Amino acid sequence: MENGSPIACRLSSPDLAARFAEIRSGLLASVREVENIEAGYRLRWPNTEETAEAVLDFVRFERQCCPFLDFQVTLPAAARPIALELTGDREVQEFIRVAFVKNVTSGIALS
Repeated sequence: MENGSPIACRLSSPDLAARFAEIRSGLLASVREVENIEAGYRLRWPNTEETAEAVLDFVRFERQCCPFLDFQVTLPAAARPIALELTGDREVQEFIRVAFVKNVTSGIALS
């Protein structure tokens, strides 16, 4: 593993299940596009203040429980979409796909 952190969430099982349910019903449910990029995935949302706050809260939380994930947030001016890149080595990419991407891709075209 490149960053030395094991691929293991630091939340207990009930906490993890509750957090995933919260993410799926909130932030992940509002994803408009998923793009497969070289080291992971890029998720895009409409550019609103509420979405920007939710994406930043998501990153703050996930950095605590999943230190093996790399994040890059793009909060552009104007009407361009907000983007979040979730990246890592091959094992991390599979974790991202299973934990996050497969929960948002129904009805969304992967690019």
